[in-house]
Amino acid sequence: MKLPPHSPHKYGFDPKSSPSAPIANIDEGAFSASFDQRLWMFHRSWEPPAGAKVHATLMIVHGTVDHSGAYAELGHKLAQQGIAVFAMDMRGWGLSDGESMYIDSMDTFVADVQGFYQTVHSQSRYKNIKSRFLMGKSLGGSVTAFCVAKHPTLWTGIIGLSGAYEVDAKLTPSPIVMALLKGLAPLAPKLPLKPLFDEHIIVADEDALQIWRDDPLCSKDKLRLGYIVIFFDCLKNLTQGIVQQIDVPMLMMCGDADRVVTLSGHELMLKKSRHNDKQLKVYANGLHNLLQEPSLKLQVMSDIQEWILERSFENK
Repeated sequence: MKLPPHSPHKYGFDPKSSPSAPIANIDEGAFSASFDQRLWMFHRSWEPPAGAKVHATLMIVHGTVDHSGAYAELGHKLAQQGIAVFAMDMRGWGLSDGESMYIDSMDTFVADVQGFYQTVHSQSRYKNIKSRFLMGKSLGGSVTAFCVAKHPTLWTGIIGLSGAYEVDAKLTPSPIVMALLKGLAPLAPKLPLKPLFDEHIIVADEDALQIWRDDPLCSKDKLRLGYIVIFFDCLKNLTQGIVQQIDVPMLMMCGDADRVVTLSGHELMLKKSRHNDKQLKVYANGLHNLLQEPSLKLQVMSDIQEWILERSFENK
């Protein structure tokens, strides 16, 4: 199913004049035109110091409850180790234009990532780097799985961080409800419909949760009808065929207390994907936002760094 596209309601779209960030203190990032020349998309980068050896690139696709800026700490850490990190706000999220909490089609989001890939790897510093990794968090995990399946030659490894490959049963609509929503989607695809899940299942640390509450770029809007229909349809397609097309090294990372996505979904990705180099990291008492848990995030970041460097051609 393909629904009406996102609209440029934040900035309009004039390809000759990119917008300025509407929020103060945004000092790392820039706008670029979307692949379909409809929207201004915002992206950030954390790069190794000038003259330093670059071992790999890592592109990050964020989740439903965050945006590219949520990965700044990870980006800075990896950049110091020679890994160039790039993250884009998906259309409708963060500083990118488009309706919040809305998906028109998975193909659109995959094309956004592919376009961003070309932007990153057309730069002289990175065009000859062979080790190119892709990481998806939550919703971004689904998006990146489709990306690697559709464009198998672009990336040399995929990381799923609390990836949405299978959603907790308590958050999954019944078949009857899904049938009703699919019937309504063509009529009102952008209708705000369902509140986000209980914020307390995002992260256990109260200070970290308050930072999320206070972040104006983290969307707290209701999920739109189109999001629900497209997302759950994509999950079905993922488990019934897309994952079997993935043939690159894979790292799956999940907290054993995650109540948004399931550990079994990560295990399914490992079982059904084709490559022999597959690894699962499970974090005790970890909820959904592992990079925001003070007791876990350093280990999570170190695991990502180690896994990438071990598989980087430029590091051998």
